[in-house]
Amino acid sequence: MGKWIRWQGVAAFAVVCIGLAALWWLVMDRLIERAIEKAGTAAVGAKVELDKADLTLFPLGLALTRLQITDPDEPMTNAIEIGRIAGAVDGLNLLRRKVIIEEMAMEGVRFGTARRTSGAISEGPAKKAVEGRTGRGASVFPDLSLRDPKEILAGDAAAAVVAATDPVVANELQRVFESGLFRVYTNPDVIGCELAGALKNVIAIPSGLADGPGTGGNTRAAAARPSTNSRARVERVWPSRVMSR
Repeated sequence: MGKWIRWQGVAAFAVVCIGLAALWWLVMDRLIERAIEKAGTAAVGAKVELDKADLTLFPLGLALTRLQITDPDEPMTNAIEIGRIAGAVDGLNLLRRKVIIEEMAMEGVRFGTARRTSGAISEGPAKKAVEGRTGRGASVFPDLSLRDPKEILAGDAAAAVVAATDPVVANELQRVFESGLFRVYTNPDVIGCELAGALKNVIAIPSGLADGPGTGGNTRAAAARPSTNSRARVERVWPSRVMSR
C-alpha cells in the first residue's frame, strides 16, 4: 500500500490546501471590502466606505457591515447608511456566469446621516469618469427621496420612485421599502427623475400659496395652470424612459 501512496506528495498537497485556506481566511474578505469601496466610489463620485465584508462558502453568500455612501453634493453627509446587508447567492448558476440572489436582507437603513470626515474625493480618474457619464454635478446614486415620514406613520398613503440604472438594484429596493400604504415605483432614468422632482415644485409652490389663505379648488387650479404649461414644454424635450413595475 505504501508503495502506491507518495506520502511526501500528500503532505505537500495538505500544506498547500492549508495555506490557501489561511490565505482565504485572512485576505479574501479584505479584498472584497476594498473592491466594493473602490467600485462604489468610482460609480458615485464620492467615498463609499465599508466596515467589514464577510464571504461564506457554505452556503455561498456575502454579508456587509455598515455601508456608508457619501452624498456627492454634501460631502459631510451620507446619502444612505446601511447597518448590515446579507445575501445568499445561487452557486450553481454562478458557475454559469449568472448572478442570482436567492435571498437578501437589509438592517439599519438610514438616510442623510452625518459623517465624521469628509467623503469628497479629489479630482482624479474616478471623479472625471462620473462626470463624463452623467455630466458635472449629476449623481449616479439612486434617488430615494421619501415623503414626509410623519404622514406615512400616521397611515396616509404615499408613493415614491427608486431611480437606478441597474434594474436588479431598483427591484430589490422596491421590494424592501414597499408596503400596503407606501407604493414604490422604479425608473431607469435617474436624471429625468431628479428633474421631475424639481419640476413638481413649479406646480406645488403656487398651489400651496393659493391654498394657504383657504381658497377653493378653482383658485388653486388657476394659480397652477401657467406652471403646468411650462412643465409640459420641458417634458417634451426630456422624455422619461418609463420602466413598468
